[in-house]
Amino acid sequence: MSAAPWSSWLLFTPLVVYLARRYPLEGAKRKRSLLVHVGAAIAIAPLQAYVNIYIGVVISILAEGYQTTWRELLFIPAAVIASRCIRNPLIYAIIVGITLTVDYYRKFRDAS
Repeated sequence: MSAAPWSSWLLFTPLVVYLARRYPLEGAKRKRSLLVHVGAAIAIAPLQAYVNIYIGVVISILAEGYQTTWRELLFIPAAVIASRCIRNPLIYAIIVGITLTVDYYRKFRDAS
């Protein structure tokens, strides 16, 4: 159950890695790349929160017999989404940082 909230990042990590490689934070286009990453982090944050909530609901239905209605599933209050996506831009930045670190390591290793 504790892994469930993180499992939704499995869906978004390939996109974040692609963006990190497509828009690196170096060179002449650094400002544009930074804007792309800020925009993507802001856009992904609530999407990940929604997916996270739905994964939790599915687990609750399957494991605990939780009963819900379509209205509850479709209309999640904005405050709930906001509270669940506060840390998501930071997680986005961590994924970008790890991607760029691995890519720089590979580049310098191959140059040696």
